[in-house]
Amino acid sequence: MSELVDVDAMDPDATLAELRELAKCIDVLDYDDAIRVVELASALDGWLSGGGILPTPWNRNRT
Repeated sequence: MSELVDVDAMDPDATLAELRELAKCIDVLDYDDAIRVVELASALDGWLSGGGILPTPWNRNRT
């Protein structure tokens, strides 16, 4: 089983990078990969909802 993401130790850039890698092979994800996507998305949502900074790729060119 995959490891839960600790929202307090969140690295939004690493989380987004892992989500993007998993998304590249979405058609062949196994159960554990699918669970990991949910964990990562939930952790990133918790991070952002709690006032955490955006992942760098999402924060480019913002004024």
